[in-house]
Amino acid sequence: MVAKRFAATRQRFMIIDLKEEKVKLATKRGYLAVVGDASDNELLETIGLHDRVHTLICVTNNDVKNVFITISARRMNADLRIISRAGSREVVRKLTLAGANHVISPSEIVGQMAAEYVGRPVAFDAIYNILRGKRNVLLETVRIDKETSVCGQSVSEVNFPQRKLLLFGIITEREWSAEDVHNLYLMEDEKFFIFKPAPEFRIKQGDMLIIFGYELSLLHFRRELGVELFRAG
Repeated sequence: MVAKRFAATRQRFMIIDLKEEKVKLATKRGYLAVVGDASDNELLETIGLHDRVHTLICVTNNDVKNVFITISARRMNADLRIISRAGSREVVRKLTLAGANHVISPSEIVGQMAAEYVGRPVAFDAIYNILRGKRNVLLETVRIDKETSVCGQSVSEVNFPQRKLLLFGIITEREWSAEDVHNLYLMEDEKFFIFKPAPEFRIKQGDMLIIFGYELSLLHFRRELGVELFRAG
């Protein structure tokens, strides 16, 4: 999935995998790929990790190996952006201490999404279709950089379900604290991401809305607001 998204957006990348058949499959699809162990320091040096690579995505299904690769990569390049996968919550802290900038826990994400959207089949349908790569279902960013009809309205007043849209979250530069808003996360650029904003949360100019929806529904919403859409990635 990562390789597919990178290829679609024409980003340069290399795949390292222990299994020769997976590398052959990647090569067949036109991806640059090599057979090898990403925990091998010599291999990492050979591909230029110390000066030619800006991001490492470590997504093996082995927590110990992910931690080891993260440690090795961080020692090799202090400025490298490292995104690592954690199989359990206990490993998240270990990966962070090892030097990962971002840690992704698939099981925790899936569990949280299931808990938040249980009983909402439209939400599951949207997410499922995005994961399957259906082009008519998208995840988009709507930047509210001027006064529009939704400015000053609460999430419930905008009524995204009626528009056949699902508000996944809001990125805002406004001052918030964890006590004021639930599911709030501080981003690297001093912005805040609010996951599944409360119905009473009011949208203001400068906010960025992260929305799931069918392409036609998103098009109507864009025209209604007179704003541009940015494909989230």
